Amino acid sequence: MAESTEGLPDDLTILFRAFSAEIDGLITKLQNADFTPEEWERAMKKALATYIGAAYKLGSGKDDLNESAIERVRFELSRQLGYLSGFREQIDLQWQVAENMGYKPEFFKNPKSGMPWVRWRNRAGMYANSIVPSFWRGATEGLPLPAVPADDSTQCQSKCRCS
Repeated sequence: MAESTEGLPDDLTILFRAFSAEIDGLITKLQNADFTPEEWERAMKKALATYIGAAYKLGSGKDDLNESAIERVRFELSRQLGYLSGFREQIDLQWQVAENMGYKPEFFKNPKSGMPWVRWRNRAGMYANSIVPSFWRGATEGLPLPAVPADDSTQCQSKCRCS
């Protein structure tokens, strides 16, 4: 599910893998109908805020962030929350269609249900990449660089593993 950690610093790799595992657990809860799409989105928002902030702190080597660092973290979080909102809307649409057709929660658990679980799991896994630019923004302490690895501003977009 998770993106590759090739080229990432070791400490960021550890954080990336932890976030990937949490994301995988959350999408599994959605698939098992332990979460509604709304509950899943709330849990993802919390995870994104936690890991984006942790990545920035890890990159900066500081436990406390000044106001400008907090603003950079908020900016990255707001970008990701916008993407998450659109993703949740797509999940909602298919979820509602299935419910309107009379399907019960057991339906969602079935991998042959027609629900695009593999696609959703892969897309959810991409959120782990959101911590990479936060790490590098922390490491460069917000210098006005034209790009940082994995910030979508380069040709390789979020797949960048430059360092």
